Amino acid sequence: MNFNINRIIQFLNRPLLEVNQEESPVTFDIQFDNVAFNADGEKAVRRISFHAEEKSATALVGLSATDKITLTTLLSHFWDIKKGTIKIGGIPIKNIPQQQLSAFVSEIFQDSEVLNDSIYNNLKSENPEATDDAIFDATEKAQVIDFAWELPEGLHTRIGKYGYQLSVNEKLRLNIARAILKNAPILLLDEAAFSLDADQNNGIQKTIQELVKNKTLLIITDRLETIKNADQIVVPAETVEKPDELFTSNGLYSLQQKR
Repeated sequence: MNFNINRIIQFLNRPLLEVNQEESPVTFDIQFDNVAFNADGEKAVRRISFHAEEKSATALVGLSATDKITLTTLLSHFWDIKKGTIKIGGIPIKNIPQQQLSAFVSEIFQDSEVLNDSIYNNLKSENPEATDDAIFDATEKAQVIDFAWELPEGLHTRIGKYGYQLSVNEKLRLNIARAILKNAPILLLDEAAFSLDADQNNGIQKTIQELVKNKTLLIITDRLETIKNADQIVVPAETVEKPDELFTSNGLYSLQQKR
């Protein structure tokens, strides 16, 4: 928790990043070219290069919790990259206005922060134009409504540090609903989204499968079942391999099992 607080403080105190030449992508493939980033003198993300085609699924394997947060921070251009380049639709992210760039990316992470506000306002923050009907529809699909109706003020119950404390599964469902409402073309997920409790799993998985359609996916996971369904696997500071190559006699997972 202290790590997240420190990162938020750093973000609020950061100088505004200049946009060299405003451009807007029309496609949403992602290119990381020899990207490395140092935070507080420590390497937060190892060297990483990959190209994720538009509407494809890329599994990022072997990332720590710190790496995961930093990767999201870099893709959203909250900090400048010290080395390498990141492009969306062939355009360097430093040339994409911050507000527009933020609208292009959603995330569903186990440890994503929530606002110290009502469930309703947490949802509305992702899409201020969303109607009440759209918000209710998202809460039904993500099964947020299942626990919200049991709270004293329903969707208007305050959550976060000074309110009702969401469980891990409840927070995941809230983040799925937020992603539904935002409907960004790029979606970042971790393996927690694919391992919700069994009694909710089937419905949630159907919702996730619908949500990820026609989106560029970056999935941070070591879960074999998820990796097998990806279009490519990226191991930072390692080569990029296709899913079927990872499980051959010389593939990464086969080699690890032989050790």
